[in-house]
Amino acid sequence: MTEFLLMRHGQADFTSPNRWNSPGWGKDLAPLSAEGIRQIQATIDDINNWKPNLVLASPMTRALQSASIVTITLGLELIVEFDLHEWVPDRSFSWNTLEETLRAQEDFATCKGEWPLGEERPWETLTSIRNRVQFY
Repeated sequence: MTEFLLMRHGQADFTSPNRWNSPGWGKDLAPLSAEGIRQIQATIDDINNWKPNLVLASPMTRALQSASIVTITLGLELIVEFDLHEWVPDRSFSWNTLEETLRAQEDFATCKGEWPLGEERPWETLTSIRNRVQFY
């Protein structure tokens, strides 16, 4: 039986994306903070106890940096999977504020994850998320 160990990235440092006023996924270019690096390093022994074969990572910078620390330290293969990411609140990737994201999330919930018949919304549908996951 195949087992998966899910791990979240370490704490990010949003200084540069905030300075650039990056919209949408521009925030995902944020690297780990010094604390985030320490957080990942602190998990290495626990991860190694699972005897992983490889690391599959999201393409987001902080996830890649976290995965790189693990793979380099443990001598593992790193595979980057483009479709491994969170729900997209605006498929144009141009949201600017938390409030915009929260409104999209509220609309997503009201619509039960699917656009109303004959309408299109900016957010990613539940069907789209399932298709990303089930592709593999």
